[in-house]
Amino acid sequence: MGEKRNDVSEVLNGTDYLADESGWLCHRAFKKEGASWVEYQTRILNGVIVAKEEIVFDNGQDQERQLSYDFHQAGGKVYSNRVPMKEVTSNNIVASLGLPGRPAIGAQVKARITDSVLVQEPKVKRMTVYQHTGVREIDGRYVFLYNGGAIGASNLSVELTGRNTQYILPDSNSPDKFKTVKLFLDVARRQLCSRCWRWRFSRR
Repeated sequence: MGEKRNDVSEVLNGTDYLADESGWLCHRAFKKEGASWVEYQTRILNGVIVAKEEIVFDNGQDQERQLSYDFHQAGGKVYSNRVPMKEVTSNNIVASLGLPGRPAIGAQVKARITDSVLVQEPKVKRMTVYQHTGVREIDGRYVFLYNGGAIGASNLSVELTGRNTQYILPDSNSPDKFKTVKLFLDVARRQLCSRCWRWRFSRR
């Protein structure tokens, strides 16, 4: 919060929205007057919401989607936030702005603010965060998930909660790998976990 506002016009190129010279989000509409089409701009919000990343939290049974965004307020400040996608699609993203966000008055204002975010979809990054451990088929291959990573894949994000945050496995180069193996074998049946450990230290 408090950073200088960047030029946000690029994210709205080719849409029905733009940021005017003061930094307000405007809805663009065209009316035919005589033989010409005239563009009208209507202010709808005192800044532009720039969608940054859609994050899917996957617990193995359900998925929760969240959107991280930057609110470039007219006047120069930038506020960052993350909200559930259901808040976005139900036209409630304005409420997440708090006092810095000042929407215009009008029946279609909230819907248009939501639309100005959704039209940015082609430029939004996507990320999946897995919130469970164990074997999981992802992109056609089986991997073993643990807090912080996965056996069989090097580019997965895994974030466990509660007591499961301690469920961390060392990588192949870790000096603690054999100590961890011993502790693991002390509490688990070897026939169940030996294959898992061979997989862990042979696939990086």
